[in-house]
Amino acid sequence: LTNTATQPTCGGSNGSVLLILNGGISPITYSKDGTNFVSTNSFSNLGGGTYTFTAKDGNGCTATTSVSLQSITGPTLTAGTVIQPSCNSSNGSVTVTGTGGSGMLTYSIDGGVYGSANIFTNLAAGSHTFTVKDANGCIGTLNVVLVNQGSSISVTNSVVCDNLGNGTVSLTASGGMSPYQYSNGTGFVTSNVFSNVLAGTYTYTVKDANGCTATTTASVSCNVVCNNV
Repeated sequence: LTNTATQPTCGGSNGSVLLILNGGISPITYSKDGTNFVSTNSFSNLGGGTYTFTAKDGNGCTATTSVSLQSITGPTLTAGTVIQPSCNSSNGSVTVTGTGGSGMLTYSIDGGVYGSANIFTNLAAGSHTFTVKDANGCIGTLNVVLVNQGSSISVTNSVVCDNLGNGTVSLTASGGMSPYQYSNGTGFVTSNVFSNVLAGTYTYTVKDANGCTATTTASVSCNVVCNNV
């Protein structure tokens, strides 16, 4: 009795053994455990391990063969550098590393196309599933939850005019994380009040402690007030 074996892959039970008997008188039956005999000479759904198969002919004569199946495990996946997204933006990133398996490893995120790159960028907050696949088609998965590191902020403005026709723009920020910084386009300062603003339209920016920003547009249209003597 001889055999042809197909090794299991991915750490599963997908190996098989085909038994080949020379000689004997029909009917020929076969067994994987030496007790229960069947007419088929093919055994499937086998995991890693050592098996002793038996063939029995019509006279009750038997022959055996031993098979050692080595289960080839699939790759595993671990997370390396994780950068959380901020300011409700898709600016997070995850680096994953695959180990084990056979041959070249490729990577995918959230069921997407596989590629050689293991660094995934432009990620929003939420749960993401990463997958590594080896040359045998064996896969390993990893779930990473990204959490937004800065809530969105908003900013409003109010304009007050003086008698000389100059405006004062006051900014009010909300949301995000204090302390806030403010800018009229020439650098950030801690003061939220901009004085001596001439007529025109201006864009102001507020930035919170997480680096999240918001903008507002202020229109200044102040007139000189003349007092009659």
